[in-house]
Amino acid sequence: MTSMRLSLASVDYRRNPAPATVLALCALALGFALGAATHRWENPVLLAAVRVFTPIGQLWLNALLMITLPLVLSLLMVVVVGAGRSRQAGKLGGYTLLCFVLMLVATGLGTVAAGSALVKWFPVDEATRTAMQSSVDPGANQAALSGGPVGSLKDWLVNLVPTNLVSALSGAEVLPAIVAALLFALAIRGIAEEHRLLLQRLLRAVSETTLTLAGYILRVLPLAVFALTFTASAKAGPAIAGGIAYYVVAVTGLLVLATLLLYPVTWWLGGISPRRFAKGVLPSQAVGVASRSSLATLPSLLDRGQQNIGLPAPVATFVLPLATSVFKLNRTISSPLKVIILAHLYGVPVDSSLKLFFVFAATLLSFGSPGLPSGGQLVTLPFYLAAGLPIQGIVLLNAVDSIPDVFKTLLNVTADMSVATIVARVAGFRLAPVDAGSRTASAEPGPLAAGG
Repeated sequence: MTSMRLSLASVDYRRNPAPATVLALCALALGFALGAATHRWENPVLLAAVRVFTPIGQLWLNALLMITLPLVLSLLMVVVVGAGRSRQAGKLGGYTLLCFVLMLVATGLGTVAAGSALVKWFPVDEATRTAMQSSVDPGANQAALSGGPVGSLKDWLVNLVPTNLVSALSGAEVLPAIVAALLFALAIRGIAEEHRLLLQRLLRAVSETTLTLAGYILRVLPLAVFALTFTASAKAGPAIAGGIAYYVVAVTGLLVLATLLLYPVTWWLGGISPRRFAKGVLPSQAVGVASRSSLATLPSLLDRGQQNIGLPAPVATFVLPLATSVFKLNRTISSPLKVIILAHLYGVPVDSSLKLFFVFAATLLSFGSPGLPSGGQLVTLPFYLAAGLPIQGIVLLNAVDSIPDVFKTLLNVTADMSVATIVARVAGFRLAPVDAGSRTASAEPGPLAAGG
């Protein structure tokens, strides 16, 4: 898979996102407080402020929607066109990719099952739901509260291939546009090399351009968050704050649970005791929690993976850099759960087929998300809209994603070491004894290699 770390050096937001994140959270809290006060007391000054900030929030949403579909389509096409060409091929790469996909899909399916059960513990009465729906501007996204795809599963599958590509690209048919992009990307892989490279450069240029524009839009994220939170809570009251808090608690709980489950999974598939694995991954987890960056943990993963886990050098030096670059296990937890909770809060019926498609989309996009704060949230936006979810609710949940961010990094770092350990065993390598005093395990395959 191609690592989509697109350059945005010119965008200050990407260089130092921490101040913008803090400001966005402060704007969220202030918007909730003023909105709840407006809802309760209907102060004339606050009501006038609602009328002022409503178009501001709408303008920002329109700008976000303008760039989303071109960004997603270009990213997906670059990922598919470049797959298998820029990464080392061979048995080790195949095992690694297979492990990535299986973990992502299993986690996504588990999240769909757990999320569907969790929302039953958070009842939303009809009056609250009506108030939340009233805070949605129907013009913000045409699919809002429409219930997404309708009809039988057969009709839904047939309609995934667009009959009118121009109409699909206009945003009225988001999922068919994505399917069409994937089909074109697969076709590009089969054309002459010089033409393929030309189109690949063009797609990357489109991605770079839309990401740069996204950076400019995200610079005013705190103002947009305040405007959206203030106007929404003024209409819906404090109920929307309870829904967002429930999302933070639910996603954090699932992230922690998934991290803990990796220990027995690694023991079962990687043949390493949970105690040895925990001791080996703990220093890297500490770096990840402190930095909230998977890439920052790579030196520690390489060092501890070979010294404490006993990973063979070929596995450590191939799997760990690849995993920290493109493997984001948290994505198939936070994204499907966001769909389930938003659908529950706003009363949007989302059927099982769309939930499963969202797991597939989150799995694919986890390999191609840009190196931009909120970039992963940005490229999944069309899928939320296709599910009929209001964009106002999506942006508000995205604004609080920085709270469970430390647990996302913790899960990703643990999963990186887990994948490397499992791949080492499946590929037929022996783990070096931890008391051998050697930083590098033997690169020769062990007895497992004979069995394939």
